[in-house]
Amino acid sequence: MEVRRISQQNINTLNKWAQGAIVRRKFTKIIVTNQIANLKYPDCYMDEKLKMSNERLFTDEEVQDMLDPQRGGKGLFWNNLY
Repeated sequence: MEVRRISQQNINTLNKWAQGAIVRRKFTKIIVTNQIANLKYPDCYMDEKLKMSNERLFTDEEVQDMLDPQRGGKGLFWNNLY
């Protein structure tokens, strides 16, 4: 095995890149969470278009429960396999 040494400057650069990736993932999670929290119930079809009601699909408490790591989202998960 060959021992490789990484300079402190390169370690700092890699650390900054990793922190940026973490921030981007957290920001994306916030955006998706807001989109899910603001989903509306479908109301009816009019002129072949779906009209949404003003009532939200999830209450604030339900969204909080879904995101709570202690409760594990009530055993729910996203199924991305079709």
